[in-house]
Amino acid sequence: MTRHQRLLTHLAMFAACASAVIPLVVSAPRAVYAQDDAQLKKLIDEGVESYDMLMLDEAGASLQKAIALIEQKKLRGPTAARAYIMLGITRFAEQKKAEVEGLFIKAVEADPKTDLPAAYKTPELAKIMTSARGKAKPPKVDPKIDPKTTTPPASGAKFKHDAIATAPAGKPLTVAAVVPPEMPAFRVWLYFRRFGEESYTRRELRPSEEDTSRFEVTLAGESVKTSSIDYYIEAHDRAGKTLASSASAGSPHNISVLGSGKLPDNTVKPKTDPDPDPKPGEVNQSNVYVSLGVGSDLGFIPGGKPTANPGFEGNPGVTPAFGHAMFDAGWIINPTMRLGLYFRWQFSPYQDFSGLDASATEGSFPSTKDQCLGLGLSGDCMIGLKYRYYFTPEDKPRFYSSFGMGVGRVRNWLRLEQPTSTGNPAPACNGKETYQNSDGSFCYIRDTIRTGWFHLGLGAGFTAPLTDFMEFSLDSYLMFLFLDQASINLDATASLVFRF
Repeated sequence: MTRHQRLLTHLAMFAACASAVIPLVVSAPRAVYAQDDAQLKKLIDEGVESYDMLMLDEAGASLQKAIALIEQKKLRGPTAARAYIMLGITRFAEQKKAEVEGLFIKAVEADPKTDLPAAYKTPELAKIMTSARGKAKPPKVDPKIDPKTTTPPASGAKFKHDAIATAPAGKPLTVAAVVPPEMPAFRVWLYFRRFGEESYTRRELRPSEEDTSRFEVTLAGESVKTSSIDYYIEAHDRAGKTLASSASAGSPHNISVLGSGKLPDNTVKPKTDPDPDPKPGEVNQSNVYVSLGVGSDLGFIPGGKPTANPGFEGNPGVTPAFGHAMFDAGWIINPTMRLGLYFRWQFSPYQDFSGLDASATEGSFPSTKDQCLGLGLSGDCMIGLKYRYYFTPEDKPRFYSSFGMGVGRVRNWLRLEQPTSTGNPAPACNGKETYQNSDGSFCYIRDTIRTGWFHLGLGAGFTAPLTDFMEFSLDSYLMFLFLDQASINLDATASLVFRF
């Protein structure tokens, strides 16, 4: 081999090594940027979600972590500006107004085109932002900073969806859209209908764990058993206004489903959609709820007159109130607040009041003898209002607090010692076992103390979604009853909740 040939061989080997190494070197900053950007967006989204739930301390903590990452990596652009903006809004809500303008100045310096999100914009915040724009310095370009590791500019960032042309029949189908961070989108919806259906079914797209700007939803294979599917996508703000869309109800995208024919019988109406497409002008969300539950109760009584034996005196202590059924229906004010009217019917064994004289049956609201608010049902009833506040979004297991008030009674059960006459048991003791104490012989008889008629209550509970419109709920409710005979009662109720 000549010297010239050896030189060519060495150059070829060097070129091969360079072609393998250079892509790795070039891709490293991009990987760093992608990792930082994903982490930054996640922290900001956590802060925004906490702010929306009125958890200001948690919102501030998440946004401060995001800003620490921004300053550590010297990031700029709309994502960095959004972090400063949201922390400023949080500080404004915390009455720390002295910090707001400084944060808005940093936001403008990170991205001169940034602005307040429409959902959070108020006249006072807008005034502070105007002042911040006048004080912000033009961003400096540091040649030491690799532009690949900074947040890219917002120019050209748009809501994006790649239309789906075909899909295999009977297989799950994922529909996705890209929502730029600058867009104040609160929810992203997919509307779809199969061949032969007149109305659209709505499903919500959720942010991807890998990329929070990518929203997606997967339709089950059962929904893809047709010849074609029409669909469109809309991004809405918190007020339900459409910010961006891909296609429309009148001009939808169309997917050709491969490997299937039409529905077997087009004359058969499709099954009722549990989440139908809204009519023009309507907000498509659950507005009311209905709850059906059963539970039990434990009460503390300070004393009082038993219902059927007013000559006795009840001793202070804890007593059971046995089981009850609960019906609750009301208005879903928003995803975190509900106001409802409840009806509680307490099961109880029959009590014979026929032996009581008129004086013993007199009382207030209603009389001591009347049961279940005068409805004639065995047992006792309550009716009242209850307000609930939920701490987390409605599509996740969540806890809530509650308070309320109402009218009605609770029947707390007692066991009384009925003395017997010497050698001859009292009529109430006929057929019952007798016992001895220092006062003579006695038997146990059953009676109640009915407390109420007005109550105030505080509670807490847990609910978990079962379907898009049904929840399972465990509720505890501490009631303070007074105005006739007093008691403190703790209800525990398990319910199924249906949203409409």
